Amino acid sequence: MAARVENMSSAAPPEAADWLAIVHQVAVSRALDDLEESVLVPERKVLYQFSARGHDVTQVLLGQLLTGARDALGGYYRSRPLMLTLGLTIEEALASSMMRVGSMSEGRDIGVVFNLPRRDGPCALPVCGGVGTQYTPAVGWAQALRYREEVLGDTRCARSIAVAHGGDASTATNGFWSALNIATTQRLPLLFFIEDNGYGISVPTEMQTPGGNIAHNLRAFRGLSVLDGDGSDPLAAAELMREAVGGVRAGKGPALLRLTVPRLSGHSGQDTQTYKGSAVIAAERERDPWGKLRAQLVPASLSAEAWDGAVERARAAVGEARERVEKRSAPDPKLVRRYVFTETSQDGAVEIQAQGGLWADGALPARGSEQASPQGPRINLVTAVRRTLEHELEMNARVVVFGEDVGRKGGVHAATLGLQEKFGVARVFDTSLSEEGIIGRHGGGGPHAGARDPVSQVRRSRSRAAERLRLDALADGESFCRADGGAHSRRILQVRRSLAQSIERGAVGARDRLARRHALERRGRRRIAAHGFARQRPDHILRASRAARFRCSASRVPRRRFRPALRPGESPAERRRAHGRHLGRDGRSL
Repeated sequence: MAARVENMSSAAPPEAADWLAIVHQVAVSRALDDLEESVLVPERKVLYQFSARGHDVTQVLLGQLLTGARDALGGYYRSRPLMLTLGLTIEEALASSMMRVGSMSEGRDIGVVFNLPRRDGPCALPVCGGVGTQYTPAVGWAQALRYREEVLGDTRCARSIAVAHGGDASTATNGFWSALNIATTQRLPLLFFIEDNGYGISVPTEMQTPGGNIAHNLRAFRGLSVLDGDGSDPLAAAELMREAVGGVRAGKGPALLRLTVPRLSGHSGQDTQTYKGSAVIAAERERDPWGKLRAQLVPASLSAEAWDGAVERARAAVGEARERVEKRSAPDPKLVRRYVFTETSQDGAVEIQAQGGLWADGALPARGSEQASPQGPRINLVTAVRRTLEHELEMNARVVVFGEDVGRKGGVHAATLGLQEKFGVARVFDTSLSEEGIIGRHGGGGPHAGARDPVSQVRRSRSRAAERLRLDALADGESFCRADGGAHSRRILQVRRSLAQSIERGAVGARDRLARRHALERRGRRRIAAHGFARQRPDHILRASRAARFRCSASRVPRRRFRPALRPGESPAERRRAHGRHLGRDGRSL
C-alpha cells in the first residue's frame, strides 16, 4: 500500500482528553527547563542541559495515548516531556540532570537520557546519547510484541505498539533507514514520531533530507502510512496522533507522523542560536504551542482559574522536588563500575533486573557443569555450533535466531542449516543486509522483551557492528543501571562488550596482517620483474612466485631470493651473458 500524507486543520477540543492533566505535565516540563536554564546551569549543578520547550506539548499529547499493556518508547535526549507523561517522576528527572545518587545513570551519562522499566504498562527502553540509536531497538520491541503474542501466547501484547521518537536530523542516520526497512517489510506495530524543528543543532533540515520534509519524501514508501501536520496547532496535532496510533494498534502496519515544532531554546544550554538570526527566533516564539493551547482550551474546555491553578501546582511540585534532590549526595566514584557485570546480594543471590532477560521473565536456565564430558565422535566447530543452537531452540521457546542468510540458506558456513525447517520461520529467519538492524533489533527485542537471539552475523561490517555494540553497552550499562531495588544487573553487557572488543581486535588484526602480506608480495613481484623472469617459461614464473610468497609470509626478504633453474644445456656463464649481472656465478640471483 502506498504511503499517504495528510494535513489536518484545527478542530474542536475533543472531550475525551484529560486536558487538565495535559496542562499540568506541560507546565512541569516548562518549569524544569526554566529552573535548569536560569539557576542550575549557572550554578554548575547541571553541566549539560537540553530544553524541550516547543516540543513539550506534542510529546505530552502523544504520551496520553500510550496506554497499551506492553507499549514501549524508544526515545532520545529531548524526550523528557514524553517520559514525564509515561510516569517518570519530577524528582527522578532532576536527580538525573544534577547527577545525584539514585538517578538514572548517576552521572555516567547526560542527565536527559532515561529509561522506565515496567513489567506492566507502558515502558521506555534505555536511551543512548547517540543520534539515531533509538530506532532499531524500537523495531526489536515491535517484533517481540508479535512474537510473544503469536508464539508464546502472551495476550498482553495484543494491540500494543512501539514508538520511535526522534528529531528531523535523526532521519538521516543509518538507524532510521534500517528501522524503516524492517518495519515496513515485516508490517510491525511501530510508530515513527518525528518532531521537525528545522535544525540539526545549527544545520537546516534541508541538509538532512531533500526539500526538508521527510514525510513528503516517503510518500511512495510501500507499507507505510505517512501523516504530516503542524505541531504548533495542538488540537490538530492531537487528531493526527489519534489516527496514527489507532492505525498501528489496529494492525494496519507501521506509520510515520511528522509534526513541525519550534525549538524555543538552543540545541543545548551552551547554544546561543546566533546562526538563526533575530527574525527567525521571533517567528519561532510566535509559533509556541503552549500559548496556542491556552487559547484553544480557555474557556472552551477549561476555565482560566483551572489553567492557572494547574501551572502553579506544577511549579510548586518542581520546587519541592529540587529541595529533596539537593539533599542527596553525589555518587561514590568507587561504584562507577557497578552493574557492568552481574551483581549479587550479601546472601549470594543474583540481583535480577526489573525488566527484560530470561530470569526476570521467569525462565531460569538449566543447571550446567564446569566439567567437560566429551561423548561421541569428534566433530568440527560448525557442527558443534549448529547442534548447540538446535539444543537451545528445543529447550527454550524464547530463543530465536536471525541474521543474514541464516534462514533458508542455513548460513554462509552452514551453521544454521536445517534449523528453519525444523523450528519454523517465526524462530529462525533472515534479515535485511544491515548489521545496525540486526544488533539494534536485538537490543530492543532481546534482553528487554524477554527473548534472546544467539546468532547475529556481523562479519562483513565489523567496525559498524562494534560501534552498535558499544552504543548498546552504553545504554544498558549506564542508562539502565538504576539502584532502586537492585533491579538492573546486566550480565548480557559482559557478553556484548567482549564481543565488541573481539570484533574490533579481529578487524584491526586482519587489516594489519593483510597490509603486511600485500606489501611483501609487491616486493616479491618487483624482484621477479627486475630479474627478467617474465621471459622464462610459465612453470618457472609460477615456481618463483610461490617461493616469493613463502618467504614473504615468514617476514624476511633475503638478498638472494630466487634460484631459477638453468635451461637444458645452458651453463651459468651463458645465463650471465643473457641476463647481465643479475645472476651470480652459481646461477643464483644477486
